[in-house]
Amino acid sequence: MLPADFRTFLADTQKAFNSSFALAEAPMAELGRPLVPYLDYLDSREECAHAFESEGYHFIGISIPMIERLRDSAERLLRTEQVVALLSIPAGYVNRHNAIGGILTIKLLFITAHEFGHHLWGHASDFRPESWSSVEDTGGTGSLELQAEENVADSYAVYLALGSLIDGPPCRQVLEMLGHHSPPDADAILLSALLLSAFSFFSAKSGHSLDAKTVYGLSHPPAFARVNGIIQTTRVWCSSAAPSSMSGSRRNDSKRS
Repeated sequence: MLPADFRTFLADTQKAFNSSFALAEAPMAELGRPLVPYLDYLDSREECAHAFESEGYHFIGISIPMIERLRDSAERLLRTEQVVALLSIPAGYVNRHNAIGGILTIKLLFITAHEFGHHLWGHASDFRPESWSSVEDTGGTGSLELQAEENVADSYAVYLALGSLIDGPPCRQVLEMLGHHSPPDADAILLSALLLSAFSFFSAKSGHSLDAKTVYGLSHPPAFARVNGIIQTTRVWCSSAAPSSMSGSRRNDSKRS
């Protein structure tokens, strides 16, 4: 049984994500994908997340064991002095549960955006519990095509998560959970938090050795390849999104002066 405050956090997170999906219905229709995914938690003993369809409805499922693992990972991150310094968490900040919740929110945002990407690009399968994918690849049952789909979903997750964090409703909430109130380097803090959250998600090592033969049988790219892809996509996002927001800031500064 999950603690009451954790259950409340998950319920609030689910409501917020599903409200965002509903608001995105019109833009999705313009893209030719008039779908509204629904996020729910899977009754599973496996650590997994999955995008699936059933009778014309689109779902994103995240298992409770996966969420517990993500929370533990967030807690371990915030025990590290280098992470605390990178995120500029104020010295003496005592609301540790809030900070853990902030990192967990970003982790859930990235994973949900990844599964949303599978829906957007038509990768989602019919409802088949046996196809739920774990973080750790089982090996031997995949293909380069499946690995490419995962890379595409990762790239979409970076764009959606960064856009939401930098310019969307989660921005202020996550900053406050990390102990900040309108810091001048808010964008850098949020970007760093997203990269840390994504990289730690792939920190589990598969028990399968990689060579020129076995790598082609993976259903997901090796962790180092996914991390590299996320870094490259983040660079592209920064080069395309940051200049416009910076020029906007300069225009606003010019008006004030």
